Amino acid sequence: MVFLRYVGCFLWGFVLCFPFQSVQAQEKFVTRVGYYVDSAGSFRVEDVQQMEFIPTQIPLSRGYTPTTTWLKVEIAPSAVPQLVLSVQPTFLDDVRLYRFTEGEGWSSEQMGDRFAFSDRIRKDRVFSFNITPKPRTVSTFFVRIASSSVSLIDIRVETETDAAAFDSGTHILIGIYIGLVFALMLVLLWRFVQSRDALWGIAFAFQSTNLLIAVGHMGFAAKYLFPHSPFLADTLVSVVGVLHLSTSVIFLLKLIECYKPPQWILWSLYFMGYIFPSIALLGIALGKVQLAMSSATFIGLVSPIFNTIILCLVKPQDRIIRYLLRGIPILLSIYLIYFTAPLFGLALMGDFHVYPRLLTSFFLALLHISILERLRYLKNQSIKNTIAEAEKIRQELELEKSNRAAEASFFSMLLHEIRTPMTTMRVAIMNLASGRVTDVTKQNSRIQSIQKAIGSMDAVLERTRATDALDQDKLYIHASNCDMILIINETIQNSPSPQRINAQLPKNCMANVDGILINMMLNNLIDNALMYSSKDSIIDMQLKSGVQLSITVSNWVDKECLPDTKMIFQKYYRSKHSRQFTGTGLGLYWVKGVARRLGGDLLYRNEGGNRVIFELRLPC
Repeated sequence: MVFLRYVGCFLWGFVLCFPFQSVQAQEKFVTRVGYYVDSAGSFRVEDVQQMEFIPTQIPLSRGYTPTTTWLKVEIAPSAVPQLVLSVQPTFLDDVRLYRFTEGEGWSSEQMGDRFAFSDRIRKDRVFSFNITPKPRTVSTFFVRIASSSVSLIDIRVETETDAAAFDSGTHILIGIYIGLVFALMLVLLWRFVQSRDALWGIAFAFQSTNLLIAVGHMGFAAKYLFPHSPFLADTLVSVVGVLHLSTSVIFLLKLIECYKPPQWILWSLYFMGYIFPSIALLGIALGKVQLAMSSATFIGLVSPIFNTIILCLVKPQDRIIRYLLRGIPILLSIYLIYFTAPLFGLALMGDFHVYPRLLTSFFLALLHISILERLRYLKNQSIKNTIAEAEKIRQELELEKSNRAAEASFFSMLLHEIRTPMTTMRVAIMNLASGRVTDVTKQNSRIQSIQKAIGSMDAVLERTRATDALDQDKLYIHASNCDMILIINETIQNSPSPQRINAQLPKNCMANVDGILINMMLNNLIDNALMYSSKDSIIDMQLKSGVQLSITVSNWVDKECLPDTKMIFQKYYRSKHSRQFTGTGLGLYWVKGVARRLGGDLLYRNEGGNRVIFELRLPC
């Protein structure tokens, strides 16, 4: 952005400097300018010198007219031996300079865009003539101008040095402009090749025609491209002008199609972008250049108003696109006013008229690129969102599939976990009912088996109920000031193998927690450690308090019993080598869920190869 500001200031500096340079040169030598309209175009210089010329200011703009215009230019007495009289714009058909020489009479020198550049005496991009002013009296020169397209006349009279400086400055400015526009064209072409998006290609065509128009209007086409072919240089300006208008309309048409505007808008743009340019090009081919170009220019004047209405009706959801679209009719209006107003005689025309138009066109190109880049970004984001959404759906389906498989496995396991103790109960009850077991010790053993089986079923059902309460968000928390040392010791004593548990506890530790939930969570962790470790191994427990409570339970397991770190806290998950142990696959899932509900977490890590560590973190 900083670079563009400097570029803009630089170009505007040239825009402001050139007019003053031209005006100062003209006022220095030209005393008076008048014009006369030769409707039939049949007058000779001997005829018009007797006519009354209308005083005028230069530049002179008479709009689209096939009539011939004569200019009477009076030059103040000057000691400068030779001056340069320049006429522009460069697309005038026939420009003739008449000078009177004592003893020789009137002589003429002819130029125009219908005459080869290579035949000119002065190799300037504009129509320039060497003139010799009189040292003591006013010198009079007549300039005859005829053009089939438009009558725009700007005359400069200056020294050879000033003319060269002016022309050199123009070359620098146009060189900068061409370089900047060409860089933008490369960006547009690269994006088009990369994306195959028609909008980038149309924007490239628009800037290509814009560059060719600038080259043609400034006289560089005749000087550098077609010095021996005036027909090609002249036709280039007309044809490219129509294509330029066409591509600007087509760009807008393709831009708003995705926003589904009313059909009448699309049909109007279709006519202005395709049908009318085709008719105008046909007119040029048939030699009706004036009619074709005047019609194209009229469309060019009307289109900004029409485009403004269209862009007001089109309201994209993206805020940035809306703001950028509003800039199109503004810049396009400035561009077309600078370009077309002088053509209808509504404004003056000179070299300096072209520079703001070029600058506006350059920023219009930047605006086009900004819009296209934003659309490209939104399209990529939409694709990414679609892919992400598809991936999310796929993951959800996979998760649903996995959950269904896990649920099926869980119910199979639940059936097994309940059926086994029920079988034990059935056998024990049958033995007691048969009356064959009369020994009190054996009867007590059978009763203990029944109680153990009932406890196992109750544990399975309680774990399932607790998990369902967690999933249904029906877990009720009753926090109070609890003695953590007491809770841990009671949990250890009530475990199946308290002698295997080595607890490292501080002397005292109070915390505002739900003692029942803490007890259930520790039971799950201890049961898990006892189940998967070898029978004689030691289970280590450690309690630390500070900003939060930290309770670790660690044990050694066989290598094949190590859990999958990605699946360990998944619902119903059990390792491949854990089928030999009873369990539901809900314990760790439930503990982690409850810990997070309490504002803490359950973490797992593996140290020393086969050492498994679970750390329960809870707020105090």
